[in-house]
Amino acid sequence: MSRGPTAAEVQALIGAAERAAVTSDEESLARFVPALHALSRHPSDPTTDPAIIVAGETLAMVQKAYEGGWQPLDLVHVARWKGSRASGAWIGRAIMREAERSKAREKAPERWTEQLDLVAAELPADSPEAPLRPATEAEWRGVLDCLGVLHGLPTVEVILPTPSMWDRPETQIRFRIDAGRPEDKMLVRIRSLLAKAESTEFPPEADALTAKAQDLMTRHAIDEALVRADHAGSTRVAATRIVLEPPYTKEKAILLHVVAKANHSKAIWNDWAEFVTVIGVPTDLDHVDMLFTSLLVQATRAMTVAGEAAGPESRSIGFRKSFLNGYAVALGDRLHQAAHVAEESYGGSLLPVLAAQEEAIREEVDRLFPRLRPGRQGATSFDARGWTAGQAAADAAVLPTGELPETGTPVQ
Repeated sequence: MSRGPTAAEVQALIGAAERAAVTSDEESLARFVPALHALSRHPSDPTTDPAIIVAGETLAMVQKAYEGGWQPLDLVHVARWKGSRASGAWIGRAIMREAERSKAREKAPERWTEQLDLVAAELPADSPEAPLRPATEAEWRGVLDCLGVLHGLPTVEVILPTPSMWDRPETQIRFRIDAGRPEDKMLVRIRSLLAKAESTEFPPEADALTAKAQDLMTRHAIDEALVRADHAGSTRVAATRIVLEPPYTKEKAILLHVVAKANHSKAIWNDWAEFVTVIGVPTDLDHVDMLFTSLLVQATRAMTVAGEAAGPESRSIGFRKSFLNGYAVALGDRLHQAAHVAEESYGGSLLPVLAAQEEAIREEVDRLFPRLRPGRQGATSFDARGWTAGQAAADAAVLPTGELPETGTPVQ
């Protein structure tokens, strides 16, 4: 009777399979994956069960990634981007297991638990009860892809307290203060307007809804800034991370940049991970997130319409990249003008408030990104028709300023 593999031999097999996944060595993977799957189906004992070993390794790497600045949605995004959809599904399951171990639902900040909700929503209904182990050869390939990504993760900026900080008294006090704040009714109203703008099939109605939302955001931000100025203490700024799904991530990042700039925030692009960190006061960060999401939906819809009119060339990468660039540049000008008009209506009392806010943001950027260097847009194809169509679409996204009807007044 032949002996089974030792724990060291199984570990060596897993390591070789991970390296093959990282280098896309399909010939080696064709041998390693079936071998690991077979061993996991009939393990001689837990110490030589490769499924148990990779589950433990994944959980340990997730914990390490969190302490290195990564958050739940970041990990799912990078696992898909650098690995595969299967690796994204595997890490999603691991994230939920780790949340149970760390009692994240009880201890983590709200922005962390909101991400856990989004991760859980993408998993199959039986995932919370299913054991964390690959059940098929396809799942094994996803596990190997995922581990390869996790082992290659760099550290990133810590913009939320990591799990090791959750039990600290000063962290708990901060979370209790933030959690005790009621939902801002104005944000609820803005979110509702943008949701309607995204869902309607009638462009004029979408434009009117977006216009109402933009004006509310501008005035809401100014009112909040003036209230903050009436209280002693420095301006509190925060950071949030927005992941950008392919394709055209750099062009989407440019759109996010102009939205952030119009809302007195700073956007920092991470080329390796394909996400953007936005720094600003909390109210403005909410506005940036909501407005960018809505405008991206509208830009994608407008690009589809423009493509139908442009003919076959609209299917080219150059046309679509140029469309999004043209859209972002034109929209940035209009957002800046709208914000400027709204700010002027408040008079000179707003200037020192905005100056203090800008200084606080600059200090936070320097703290988070001490080695930040100006970015450069890489060489890309240019399509004049795509650029023109994108600018025309931005012009159609009406963003007027002025008084708005009260809640419940129908849009004319």
